[in-house]
Amino acid sequence: MFKIITFVILLTVIPFSAYSKGKKESEQPPSWVVHSSEQYPESDYLTAVQSGRTRKEAELNAVESLAAVFERTVTVQTTSELNYTSTEKNGNTDIGTRKNIDKQVKISTDAGKLVGVEIKAVWKDNTGKQYALAVLDKKKAAKIYKQRIELNNNAIETLIQTAKTHGNSLNAYKQYRTAYKKAVQNDQYRRKLSLLQSSAARLLNQQTSDAQALQLKYKTIARNIPIAIQVSGDKNTELTSAFEKVLTNEGFEISKENNARYKLHAELRVTEGSIADKNKTMIRYTFKALLTDTETNTAVVPYSESGRQIHFTIEQAEHKMFTTLKKQIEKNFAAQMAEFLEG
Repeated sequence: MFKIITFVILLTVIPFSAYSKGKKESEQPPSWVVHSSEQYPESDYLTAVQSGRTRKEAELNAVESLAAVFERTVTVQTTSELNYTSTEKNGNTDIGTRKNIDKQVKISTDAGKLVGVEIKAVWKDNTGKQYALAVLDKKKAAKIYKQRIELNNNAIETLIQTAKTHGNSLNAYKQYRTAYKKAVQNDQYRRKLSLLQSSAARLLNQQTSDAQALQLKYKTIARNIPIAIQVSGDKNTELTSAFEKVLTNEGFEISKENNARYKLHAELRVTEGSIADKNKTMIRYTFKALLTDTETNTAVVPYSESGRQIHFTIEQAEHKMFTTLKKQIEKNFAAQMAEFLEG
């Protein structure tokens, strides 16, 4: 079992001297090691005590233990390995196979997004083992989450109002998509808040936007944004099909009409190059594409690739070029398109 810990939290650590009067470790553990709730009652605090080989490890384990109270994700990764075996007996060889299956269970927590945690005490026993007490003040943490939800709510309202002025456009799509992500973030905050102040969480449930409704909105807009594609120098529509795959994966429609608001125009240029080996042929190519908004006459997403191919014939070199460009479009153009939509 593996633990995945992202330790980027609001963490306050009180100096070690605050809870140790001398360098010599005590043989008897302090009371908080066994009963942390005596000093920090459960009505007002969440606490966790964990140990480790080092002070840092103990503190990390304690914080992760607190995070697990809110959310813990379990993933299982399965790998298989097929081995071939051969045995020889009386001059005859038998071939066999053996399959090994390995399952790895990984547990991840939300430690990286947990706020308001303090390491209140640490202690080292006479064997060198370290203990740490992590404490979360419910009222302080709840206040932070409520503030974050309120900020997101204000941002969502602004995004929605802005989107309404753009109609079925990529700008409106981006606004609603960003609003959706903030609504999802609010759902996460409310789940944490429900463990800290359930009444406040219930009240905020009535005041926040529905993430699913926002997701449906931006997906509906995408279906109403036809994009026309034109590729000069394409062969058997291989490059055109690659662009179509990227855009339809994002939910957009492909238009066969020339009057579509959004147009993606690409051009492939190929030249023959010289090479010392007379038995082989080299080609160089440049490929440039640009997605534009014809209504505002603005460039939306630029994209380009270049390279060369060496093979025995021109046909083989061109085949390799188209195969390479298709993979690059599906990977690199997809990444640039996603980056634009995330912006």
